[in-house]
Amino acid sequence: MIYTLPLPSYKSGAHGYGYDSHHKISLDRMLFRQIIKDFELPSMSEEVVQSIHGVFCSFDEVEEQDEITHSPIKSLVVVTLSTSKSPMRQSFLSMRVRVVEKQCSITCILLEGKRHDLCRVVSNILARTVDLDWRHPLAFLVALLRDIGQASEVKRKELDDHIVKIEMETNTCIPPPVEGQPEPLFTKKVCWPEDHYECMGLLHRCNNQLVFATRAVDEEIEAWRQLQGLLEDRNSICNVEGLVNKNIQTTMLNTVKFQLTHTKSRRTQIQGLRDRVAVQIELIHNMTAHKEASQTTMIAIVALIFAPASLIATIFSAGLFATDDHSWTTYIASTVPISLAIFVLGLQFTKLQAMLRQGWKVAVGGWQDVGQKEPRMSV
Repeated sequence: MIYTLPLPSYKSGAHGYGYDSHHKISLDRMLFRQIIKDFELPSMSEEVVQSIHGVFCSFDEVEEQDEITHSPIKSLVVVTLSTSKSPMRQSFLSMRVRVVEKQCSITCILLEGKRHDLCRVVSNILARTVDLDWRHPLAFLVALLRDIGQASEVKRKELDDHIVKIEMETNTCIPPPVEGQPEPLFTKKVCWPEDHYECMGLLHRCNNQLVFATRAVDEEIEAWRQLQGLLEDRNSICNVEGLVNKNIQTTMLNTVKFQLTHTKSRRTQIQGLRDRVAVQIELIHNMTAHKEASQTTMIAIVALIFAPASLIATIFSAGLFATDDHSWTTYIASTVPISLAIFVLGLQFTKLQAMLRQGWKVAVGGWQDVGQKEPRMSV
């Protein structure tokens, strides 16, 4: 097996930006066009890399003629994959698998904006993991997709930690147990977060990154499904008799099925995180609206208290009464009792409203009980 992994060149050329990232994904234009020519990539590949948000995944088998019999044989599979390396960046992979005299050679081109990501993928290949047989022609693609899944899982764990922190501030989840202390009780009373603006900003950032994480995992699921179909297809070059051992083929197929199921589970977990973020945003919005309503009520009560004084001051200042040779005792004596009377009437009105609501609930409950106790006549 031959692996060709050229590092990206950071000269001026085709470039784009990954998801929510200011790091350019660059490749020398002449080198890239030579790659397209040598590996027979579609002409639209250049546009895809220039606008790295474009995503496509194709597994194309190429028929060639046998040199002796001149009959068409399936001896080449070109895998072109552009998928999210993580919710923040993208990777672009072109893979060419060629069968020559029952021997398989693989040439892979991996364009990545982060050098340490590429080094990690290469180190995983050189590690020769026990659970992956590198004699299979699609082993490198399986290793790359699995590494992509690990990167999205790390991002999911990071976002989960942020959301749990906010849930603990609002008292909407049970805190983790502490060794040597009794298990904390789950109370129904929610709490206001320590910093409202910081909390809302963090929630919106998490929600934004979860959108890209969902898209990335959907692409991973689609890639695993395509791999599964390629491994199960009896006409595929991977199932050519004598090319790959049946046990290796079965093991690789089981690995792909497991990774597909695991990726679907991660997709469900990410959707759960999005739902939890939506709950926290709605909760904080409701608490903010309740706080603003309470402030409005307080302002109205204060206005009612001072309204009589303002009204009497306006009447006295209108010149309807001669106040030059009189003291302000009459003004004060008339303002205070009127303000107290309005305040008392307001309290009585509030109590009356509460009593009316309670009486209405009791009456409705009584009518429902009477309706349930009445025997029904059979017809």
